[in-house]
Amino acid sequence: MKGIREEFAPYTASGRHLAAHGGAGHGELADALLAAWPAAAAVLDATGRLLAWNEAFAALGGGQPLSPGLTQGEMAQRSAIPAAGLLPRPLRGGMTLLEWSAEAAAMAEARRLCSSEMGERLERLATVLEARDLEAARAEAHGLRGLAANFSLATLVAPLREIELACRAGDRREAEAAMDEVTHRMAQALEALRLG
Repeated sequence: MKGIREEFAPYTASGRHLAAHGGAGHGELADALLAAWPAAAAVLDATGRLLAWNEAFAALGGGQPLSPGLTQGEMAQRSAIPAAGLLPRPLRGGMTLLEWSAEAAAMAEARRLCSSEMGERLERLATVLEARDLEAARAEAHGLRGLAANFSLATLVAPLREIELACRAGDRREAEAAMDEVTHRMAQALEALRLG
């Protein structure tokens, strides 16, 4: 028996030509692909509208019915299907397979939570620096630096380390200068985090 990758290689952009399956129409191809797909999945047509889906994908919608022709945005608005967990895979004929990935959804949620926590920690860091509490500022900078490092936000790591070192040395001015650099880089880092 063929594995799923071999069986459906003709449907993917890198596989054999669609004619290998008797020239079936896009809807039939989508239905055949989804019937055997091992995860929740849907197929979008070349215009980005919902063409077909399997039962597992429909179950993600929280009981809200799906209908052909919906865009991804409309699916997100009308049902509980979170776009962050959908991994697009190009298919022949301009179609796209959307496969649900719990891992991708979890990472998107982790990035969202990280972004929120970074904003809160940055505010606390600014507050304690303004209050001249260098020990609290060092601790906040250390926590923020760890969070930035865990999410590969390298542009923030060095200036946050500078804040830690300046606070440990009792140099408020140097800590404030490094804080200006962190503030300057934060928007770019948060955008990188959002994009994943």
